[in-house]
Amino acid sequence: MKIMIDGHNLGLKEPTGIGTYALNLSVCLSSLGYDLSVLYSMNVRNLSFPGNASFFQKLMNDGESSSSGILRWGYYGLPYFLRSLTNNGAIPKPLDSNFEMLLGGFNKKIPHNSSVCNLPHIFRVSQAVAALTGKGISIASSSKKNHFDVFHASMPLPIAKSNFKKIVTLHDLIPLKLPQSTNINLKHYYNILQASLRDADQIFTVSEQTKIDAMEFLGIKDNKLHVTYQISEIPDHLKNVASEEIAPLLENYNLEIGKYFLYYGAIEPKKNVLRLLNAYQKARTDCKLVIVGKNGWLFADVEKFFDNQKYRNKIIRIAYSDF
Repeated sequence: MKIMIDGHNLGLKEPTGIGTYALNLSVCLSSLGYDLSVLYSMNVRNLSFPGNASFFQKLMNDGESSSSGILRWGYYGLPYFLRSLTNNGAIPKPLDSNFEMLLGGFNKKIPHNSSVCNLPHIFRVSQAVAALTGKGISIASSSKKNHFDVFHASMPLPIAKSNFKKIVTLHDLIPLKLPQSTNINLKHYYNILQASLRDADQIFTVSEQTKIDAMEFLGIKDNKLHVTYQISEIPDHLKNVASEEIAPLLENYNLEIGKYFLYYGAIEPKKNVLRLLNAYQKARTDCKLVIVGKNGWLFADVEKFFDNQKYRNKIIRIAYSDF
């Protein structure tokens, strides 16, 4: 069986936790013997350079365009939309992924043992169309080199299915449960969710609570939902790092082994970072607190805490670090 997963989050310049999930998913699928491909949406038209160098350059240096970059991805909107209306979904273009000369940083962007496909801006266009119309943009599996039997979206993406089965992983429904914790457009968010999940053959949820929420807020039937807990595949070279190798890094932040707490994630209300900081304040511990993660949304209260001179030497802030 041939399975295609999306490279939406992997294609970001700074992938989030969903990017880690996509990498771990690919490891599991490969270990089970499935033929794996990854669909990216880099804005690359000229693929004539040897080894598709322009694609890999864009992937590493720029990443996927932001949702606000409509002047870059809007050009593709009408063609994709018209093809969907005529049930003639866009076919992902396979790329030559024999890029040994470029190995180094790609292992966190491109899953091992996978083939690479691209459709420029397909994810941004599909999100914009779904936000406004509640309908997804279709893609199609070719009968040739880039054929796939299943498309697995690592997050709700409004990619409409055609001649393949579709699986979607749903992580949470926080914007619907706790609307005060986000500043996104809820109507657009709901439309994208519906367009992403409506035609899914199966939906994976990462917790029992998310499954319950999907039934309550979206009316999805129990037999379509499956709880698949997330794993974290820690590379052996990280698990087996000697203490003397870690020492220089800890010294750089004035830390000691076993004498600090670590938070790793975005700074936003749904992560309860402010509660963590308040708990740290009351604990009166000698251990330091290391916060690794970039600002998400509604982070002003947390920033005020960071600015408190009293904790300047006890709370260490690192803006971003990949896994």
